[in-house]
Amino acid sequence: MNYTRPNGTGRFAALSATPAPVPSGEVDNEFNLLRTEVNKGLPKDGSEAMTGGLLLSSSTPATKVTAASKGFIEALFPGLNIRSGFAWTDGDTITISPGVYHHSGTVEQYLYWDSTITFEVGRPGAGGSNAGNEALGNNEWHYIYIDDSAVVTNASPLLVANCFLNRTTDVPAWSDAKHGWYSGLDKCIGAVRTDGSGAIWEFSHDGDYVSFAAEKGVDIGNSGSSGSKDVDTTYLDVDFPSGNANLCPAFSSRVSMHVKLILLAGGGTETYWRKKGQTATGSHTVTSVEAGVTVNHANFEASVNSSGVFEYRHSASDASESEIKINGWYFPVGM
Repeated sequence: MNYTRPNGTGRFAALSATPAPVPSGEVDNEFNLLRTEVNKGLPKDGSEAMTGGLLLSSSTPATKVTAASKGFIEALFPGLNIRSGFAWTDGDTITISPGVYHHSGTVEQYLYWDSTITFEVGRPGAGGSNAGNEALGNNEWHYIYIDDSAVVTNASPLLVANCFLNRTTDVPAWSDAKHGWYSGLDKCIGAVRTDGSGAIWEFSHDGDYVSFAAEKGVDIGNSGSSGSKDVDTTYLDVDFPSGNANLCPAFSSRVSMHVKLILLAGGGTETYWRKKGQTATGSHTVTSVEAGVTVNHANFEASVNSSGVFEYRHSASDASESEIKINGWYFPVGM
């Protein structure tokens, strides 16, 4: 829902700003929209709704409405995001479609943009992009931030290309206080991965999921290489931060995988995964092969722990092998 402030400060004025007067002819509209949203899900008995420390009812003075809007957003929507769509353009450029993000930076406010932004990730300052962008190196994750200092300089919640920042050395962490993923005052909104030549991997993004254009081979058990591996009944780590050349961004807790199961001996086997460190004794079945069937394929999703690891095993200790690849990753809660 958009709260329009008719004084020209934009849809999402800084939450810390002093509310501006609203012409009396436009107060009722803003107030009624606000009251409707607040009362959704509440008893329809005409009772008043408490918002931002103000009691909203049909008798609420018009002079309190804008202050109530501010308090309402602060109280109920900290960390609210309407995520942008990210799209690959070429080896150093992506686009970021219009979005809305709560930003707890130098100023606590909602930030937005109304047109698709072309972001030169790997060319600092090019095309209006941020001069503080880090150059693209080989086999790196580059985290996309809303740059607090650039937002302050921009002096408007309506963002432009140089308000976004690419950093590979600054990995975001979840902040309870800020209700989001931050490095200092910079808010992380996404990430891209480079290949062995320093070019951004081609990807597609839809909702919570980012799919690589081509699946990537995964090292099972930190053996030093991907490809088919003899897996037995002991759980082996699938370790994204170290064993798999950072195939998953540090903030992601869920990955999309593909397995090719090859029966080389015995009467058949099943495969299982579980989150590293879980205390429950159970696991999740991925796929199986029976005698007379030599190969089976399956896609599955796995949850990783805070270190980016899940575990994988077979039900039989024989010569049968698994080859695992990663298809893509999911955005975490709050991003």
